[in-house]
Amino acid sequence: IKPRRNVTISTITGASTAVQFTGIIEDWGLDYNVSGESTAGAVAADGFITFGGQQIAAHTATSQTSGARINAILNRSEIDWPAALRNIDTGAQTLLADVVDAGTDALSYLQLVEASEPGQLFMSKTNAVTFKNRNSGATIGTVTFSDAGGTTIPYTDITVSYGTELLYNRVNIARLGGTAIQTAAGSASQSEYGITSLDYNGLLIDTDPNALALAQYLVAKYDEPDLRFDTMTVELAGLGTADQSKVLALEIADIILLEYQPNRIGARISKNVQIIGIRNE
Repeated sequence: IKPRRNVTISTITGASTAVQFTGIIEDWGLDYNVSGESTAGAVAADGFITFGGQQIAAHTATSQTSGARINAILNRSEIDWPAALRNIDTGAQTLLADVVDAGTDALSYLQLVEASEPGQLFMSKTNAVTFKNRNSGATIGTVTFSDAGGTTIPYTDITVSYGTELLYNRVNIARLGGTAIQTAAGSASQSEYGITSLDYNGLLIDTDPNALALAQYLVAKYDEPDLRFDTMTVELAGLGTADQSKVLALEIADIILLEYQPNRIGARISKNVQIIGIRNE
């Protein structure tokens, strides 16, 4: 029993094995009871724990897309992440040729690239570094969860919010090496809801016009409140094998179609939504 052993957590549905987590064991908790019943508990983490303990050597990056920058960092000898454990989008944002100081934390730098896209950077269920560009969510869900019955997948609980948590009608972007802060604003939204700001500092965007374009993109995306599904609970034991397989195959950043009819009153609400977190019990 040693730390840093590889660990995989899976579940079985039908004749298939569905991997739900892959990572490494960071700590063992060994509890001894006078009755003789002892337990060993493993605390595991995904690949981000590795990046958090690595430092990048001093170098000057080349101007490249955000996805290419992530691959370039992962390819460096002091990081050396396997090519087989990557799923990296090209990226929609071009980054400048910045100077990376010696000792720069690898995880922090990768997250700066993520913010400069802005996209989604996460470890998949198979512990693959996964990067999705900012347009990856603009798709239609192929798996439907609903309270309507029929061929859809039922859920046992759902929580919905409609508020200002993600309401921003003024976006300020200060890029590394930029001449001025680039600001975009939604005047109609500000008149309706007041001014709420979103600020980014030190992004790796290559030009001021591209920084301004990103600010305008973010204002257009967030200047109106939106009905959001916070959580949804599915009881796997109540599903058939085919639906179990669909649920267990879902990954962060996947798009699903979610439907519900509050208290069975009015029209059923149907939205394509993106998964940003998964918890298994």
